[in-house]
Amino acid sequence: MWLDRTFADALAWGASVHGEREAVVHGESRITFAELARRADQFAAGLLELGVRPGDKFGIWLPDCVEWLVARWAVPSIGAILVPINTRFRDVDLGYILKQSDCKGLLLSARWHAVDYLAVLRDVVPDLDAQRPGNWAVDSLPELRFVVCTDDTVPPGMLAYTEVVERGARGHGSVSALQQARSAIRPEDIAQILFTSGTTSFPKGAMVRHGALLQNNFNTIARLNLGMTDRYLATSPLFSATGTSFTLSPYLAGGCSILMDRFSGEAFCRIVEAERVTMSFFVEAMVHDIKAYAARDRYDLSSLRTGTGAPLTPESFRWLVEELGCRDLTNTYGMSESSNAICRSFYNDPLEQRIESSGRPMPGLSLRIDSLVDGRPLNPGEVGEIRVKGYTVTAGYYKMPK
Repeated sequence: MWLDRTFADALAWGASVHGEREAVVHGESRITFAELARRADQFAAGLLELGVRPGDKFGIWLPDCVEWLVARWAVPSIGAILVPINTRFRDVDLGYILKQSDCKGLLLSARWHAVDYLAVLRDVVPDLDAQRPGNWAVDSLPELRFVVCTDDTVPPGMLAYTEVVERGARGHGSVSALQQARSAIRPEDIAQILFTSGTTSFPKGAMVRHGALLQNNFNTIARLNLGMTDRYLATSPLFSATGTSFTLSPYLAGGCSILMDRFSGEAFCRIVEAERVTMSFFVEAMVHDIKAYAARDRYDLSSLRTGTGAPLTPESFRWLVEELGCRDLTNTYGMSESSNAICRSFYNDPLEQRIESSGRPMPGLSLRIDSLVDGRPLNPGEVGEIRVKGYTVTAGYYKMPK
């Protein structure tokens, strides 16, 4: 269904099919599918006015918020390439990602809780305040031309997010420019560069395609039995591969994504009750936090039904199903290089199977375990290298580090 489509197609489809239904909730903000598309169109047109062109890289360095999701759809919808950046990064990591990805633009917030992002960026670009808005010239980041800030007060050298949106809304010929940019995008074009965690070397930028990202995450809908009434609580940050996956699957199911500022057992329970959350994502530390929250029983968590836990101990997986009520919880195995999930269990697989296995390969994928010594396929129980084949496999690493 989506393998031969693009993010521009998906954005228009959401507005047309689901219109006034809720797509995003963040605090007091409630955004419909139609409103999300309208905001994404305006921001996309503003980026075109700033000179962003197909193939240009655009970084997002934001905590989870509505602006993040607007940019998530706007950037690839004009053929530019989204580069999510870890909000925990500091100067060395940030500088590396911006340079390695050749980012032309960057969207950030000035601060999030105790983290001063402007101070971190200033460590990377000491003469930040002297830069000309929209026309940066930084020797260490030769491709970077502008930085957009979501805050009300914008530092010298930066553009205000609202200003970019307004440029797009009033831009001469913005509608035709959008149409022209979108008509040139192909499903096999790169939509996003997902940087790996860098546990064995410098982070590597896996290039993932429009059609592959959309189709693979659409296929998740059947594994989790998602529908238009499902409401996903985003416990994993949007910059992550998991965040990418779960901004797409609920959207393509016609469901709603609910963002939280920071995970805690209390925040999880409060939001689940208030928003009637049906699905979420869990890692071991989250399970421990929810278990440890003494007032958990005061909340009505009965809306919880499905989601994914990975990686989890068998004890935690069983607790989520039997005690917290996520009866259809699934397991998964995936990576940035494979447009997210490689394997995923079905919601109605036997519980013991879901606990002990990462499930079956996603449609269109095959995998095997080969010997690290001679590459031969191994027998069950032998340890080797997992090899994946299929349409979701990355187009390669962008500028493979030397």
